[in-house]
Amino acid sequence: MQPTLTFNPIRRLVYINAAGLKLLPEIDYALFLISSNGKRINIYPCDANSRDAIRLRSGGLNKSKPRYIRFFDNFGDKLLDLMKWQSDCRYRLQGGLALSNNDSVLSFDLASAEVYSYET
Repeated sequence: MQPTLTFNPIRRLVYINAAGLKLLPEIDYALFLISSNGKRINIYPCDANSRDAIRLRSGGLNKSKPRYIRFFDNFGDKLLDLMKWQSDCRYRLQGGLALSNNDSVLSFDLASAEVYSYET
């Protein structure tokens, strides 16, 4: 199974599937960085005390269980503006594992997003 990131601007949520979390087994917190020139979202590992650190996993016994991550308005607005996406759709991105400075990084290509519109 491939790492997948789902971006939902209506509910202001980002979700990384379990396959993505299994590629980063030792990492609980990460930074979400948007590369405007490469049109990618990169997820870099960090510690819990880092500025803008986001918890990737649910708490409790099942540490590989993904969680819905609520994002701040500027993150969603930046993505919508950069990609000219509609705010009333969901977007699903396929990703992969990359290495950066001896750290494993999840990287998602924004240009290859699948669009899901809400039925009215």
